[in-house]
Amino acid sequence: MRRLSDIGRTTCALTATLLFLLLPAPAESDSVPDYRLDAESLAVAFAAYADSVAELHQFLTACTAADGSNWDQSVGLLSATMQGAGLEQSEIEAVGKRLTAGATATYDCASEVAKARLQQEAPKDWVEFHKDSLANLGVEIAMPVPQTDTRLAAIRAIFARHIPDQARMLNCTALVTARWFPAAYHDWEGVVHQAGDAMTAAGFDEETVASVIDPARARNLMRPVADRQAAIADCLADDGWMRRYADFSSFTLGGEVSEALAAKP
Repeated sequence: MRRLSDIGRTTCALTATLLFLLLPAPAESDSVPDYRLDAESLAVAFAAYADSVAELHQFLTACTAADGSNWDQSVGLLSATMQGAGLEQSEIEAVGKRLTAGATATYDCASEVAKARLQQEAPKDWVEFHKDSLANLGVEIAMPVPQTDTRLAAIRAIFARHIPDQARMLNCTALVTARWFPAAYHDWEGVVHQAGDAMTAAGFDEETVASVIDPARARNLMRPVADRQAAIADCLADDGWMRRYADFSSFTLGGEVSEALAAKP
């Protein structure tokens, strides 16, 4: 049995936490200098902020229907803002992965801790939440890139160039070298997924990313085989697909997408 003193300490701690959560946002002070954070400090701040809002979004999704709107758009806002602040692409992509990762925690929504957290006003719109919060970092808020971004056309062209060769490689590998087919299938799916993550981190919305990567997913490249022996003979007659597998040409997609994203919009 817990001692009364332990219960009292727990109650006091939760009460103090609740009072802190309910405090109003700090008012701006004229005594705070107009100070510009350097890129290294900004990268640390954005990473910690991303971890915080990602966990908050997971908690609200698990414990309340009021999990806020425009989450996907807000991910693009963070990426675009980081890019405008001059952060490295690798740092932007890392934050994007934090925000798009699946749930990593389970919650007891009936616990005292959860009840205390639910007393805090939940974000109604994540885009507006980020605008208000990030204004205090002294960075210029940037909205996600529009679909007319010239980089999008370049990325679509990259995928269009890879898809026919990759489709033949996967199908012929399945027909001729079954031993290596699972690895080829798995690896290509990973390459496509990473390219999608890079696009999300660069500010493209979920719908745009899906329109680019879904046609290239391994499951969508597999073709029905009417005459298996004829298909095997065709693969053996033109073995370019073997070279694609052997020289890891499939893996160049990721680098090409990253290069396209680094170009000026």
